[in-house]
Amino acid sequence: MLEPFASTMNGNAGHDRKQVEIDLFSLPFHKAVSELERRLIEKALEEAQGNKSEAANCLQSNRRLLYKKIEKHKISD
Repeated sequence: MLEPFASTMNGNAGHDRKQVEIDLFSLPFHKAVSELERRLIEKALEEAQGNKSEAANCLQSNRRLLYKKIEKHKISD
């Protein structure tokens, strides 16, 4: 099982994390939140190798909400 996603965000991605912060801070608040949500879902799905139940667990969410968010952000399998 994957570890909770929050703990992986504090890893060795210092430079990438700074770039994400810069990108997100350049957007209006609601768009930045939506973009961050999309990126987190994509990262969780990638780490879970497409397993939505595992990705939802990694995000500390439930599968039904993850499906709604995938549809909202038009994330393909």
